[in-house]
Amino acid sequence: MISVLSGLGTIAAVVLVGVALAHLRVLDGNGQQVLARITFTVATPALILTLMSRTDITRIVSPSLAVAACASLLVALVWVGLARLRWRRGAAETVVGAWSAGYVNANNLGIPVAAFVLGDASAALPVLLLQMVLLQPLGLVVLDVCAARERGGRVSVGSVLSRPFRNPMTVATLAGVALSLLEWSIPAPVAAPLDMLGAMSVPAMLLAFGVSLRLGPLPGRGEPPAQLATLVALKLVVMPAVAWVLAALVWRLEPATVAAVVLMAGLPSAQNVFIIATRYRVGVLLARDVVFLSTVLSFATVLLLALLLRLG
Repeated sequence: MISVLSGLGTIAAVVLVGVALAHLRVLDGNGQQVLARITFTVATPALILTLMSRTDITRIVSPSLAVAACASLLVALVWVGLARLRWRRGAAETVVGAWSAGYVNANNLGIPVAAFVLGDASAALPVLLLQMVLLQPLGLVVLDVCAARERGGRVSVGSVLSRPFRNPMTVATLAGVALSLLEWSIPAPVAAPLDMLGAMSVPAMLLAFGVSLRLGPLPGRGEPPAQLATLVALKLVVMPAVAWVLAALVWRLEPATVAAVVLMAGLPSAQNVFIIATRYRVGVLLARDVVFLSTVLSFATVLLLALLLRLG
């Protein structure tokens, strides 16, 4: 349990540095945008490429992956229905909300939680694979199409199909998957700078997040509270509950596997969602507030899930 608190505390410390930098006027809104652009176009693609290329994808295609996919897609679809039919949110904002509900912090929280609470860091890999290969590229296509329409550009079938190959995150994901499947290693002279750039991804995300907390409205004041509460509940309550039903009652997986998929599903929303929202300048406060609230509340929910699943 100490590892969970340590991981969350580390995240909070870096976010507070971002808050301090904004308060001292070292970084302003333009600085936040620069951090988001660097993270989106260079740092995170480098991280994704190296991580995917070093992962044995064939080994982690399993029932755990199917459970994670079903749980993520279900909560995302619930939000899409509410956002479009009840709250009349635009398509791009709906995508950001769907990510906030179903895209978990599997990298800088999931891996340490899996390693120290479950005793197996690979338990986080199915979720990482799902998010990088399926959820992220699909959402980015929608955001790219929405951005093109706002600019008055023509959106054809060909442009839609080609957009994934013009997005740095999607290109990095596809390249990493290809390297993994072909069992090709990135040459050391190329891997070293990629590792250095990838190491910048998470700190830059957290600093940009901290800047937004200081410069923007306080969490809960920039978006309708009912919508924020719905997204946080979908992320921290509904998603792990669905994962448990699917893993324990539908697929009837072993208790250790059930514990792994439920705990991963109960992680807070990922900072990636905020960075992508900032890059596209849509749903920024929605993403920021859900990430903030779900991360704060996950101190309690992750520990509760671990106790219910009799871990640690």
